Amino acid sequence: MFGGGLRTIEVVPWSLAQIPHRAQSERFAQALVESLTGTLPLAARPLEHAPLRVLESANMPAALVELGYLTNAEQEAALTNPDLQGRIAQALLDAIQRFRESLATPAEGPVR
Repeated sequence: MFGGGLRTIEVVPWSLAQIPHRAQSERFAQALVESLTGTLPLAARPLEHAPLRVLESANMPAALVELGYLTNAEQEAALTNPDLQGRIAQALLDAIQRFRESLATPAEGPVR
């Protein structure tokens, strides 16, 4: 209690925190898929929508990227290749930059 007063603080449930950013998160995820296409094999349906706890508290557009499974020996070998790691990092950076630039367009308003 500061300043001698009391106030009620409304806590936003984790399950609702990502709702205002859902459309932008979807656009961001699509940019990631476009950028990663050709860098490594993607699943038949590379985009899936699910309420993931790791993203719920993010107060911004967010996406989870799974690149492979280390429990799969073939995928583990591929993911430890420095050349592939560099291409993946560049693809992620390109997607982030493209998405950020799209936020600055007049239709979306300035980046805050």
